[in-house]
Amino acid sequence: PSDVYVSADFYTNVSGGSSFAVVYRSTNNGTTWAQQTLPSVITNTPLNFGFFGGTPNNVHFHSGSAPAYIARFDGANWNTVFTNSDIYGLTLAGTNEGYYVTCNGWGSWNGTNWQTRSSGDDVGCDVYGGVWALRDAGGYLSMYATGQNHNNDGPHVWRFNEINSTWSQVFSDGPGGNGTGNGIGAWGSASNDFYVVGELISGQTHSGRLYHFDGASWLQITNLGTIPPPGGIAGTAADDI
Repeated sequence: PSDVYVSADFYTNVSGGSSFAVVYRSTNNGTTWAQQTLPSVITNTPLNFGFFGGTPNNVHFHSGSAPAYIARFDGANWNTVFTNSDIYGLTLAGTNEGYYVTCNGWGSWNGTNWQTRSSGDDVGCDVYGGVWALRDAGGYLSMYATGQNHNNDGPHVWRFNEINSTWSQVFSDGPGGNGTGNGIGAWGSASNDFYVVGELISGQTHSGRLYHFDGASWLQITNLGTIPPPGGIAGTAADDI
């Protein structure tokens, strides 16, 4: 609760141009922030900010594209621990268990190393909304990734099957086709309590969406009324999202 991280793009000039990732850490509930000293490969290369995942003294941060890097904070220092052609999102289900997704592929963290597990046509190619995983008390893994399949063709959700280590699409919204929309973020508190946020696009109108999985089906939550496209979703418990 007192150890919080944020990331951002830092541009070399006010009109844009090259950018690189910066990370700030607060150890007092967000009262003050300190910029982190990241590995030189991240600070010296034009990169974009990415996703965080982790546990105390085991925080992972991904940045960049072609190539992409994962850096790990051990409580004292940040060190580069993995490089891949691309990484679209990562999550940790425990100290010794983590996952990332990329175009048609995924990888895992075993507590020591990140490794590529598949680069085939498993998860969708444009899973820019990231991935979220958790393991329940009985040891069951629930993991979902969200984004679009191609060309902004609407919010999509893929589910991971741990038994055969494959992904399959379990939900999509919109009529499909180019410029329909995309999934933006995912978070869950239990195997029967998962959320995905996204947007649908119709002409110049971008409408926000919130979806929920109750263990049986995905449904849009509509009692929020009309909302703009969210930037993401996160929480600490089923009643704190």
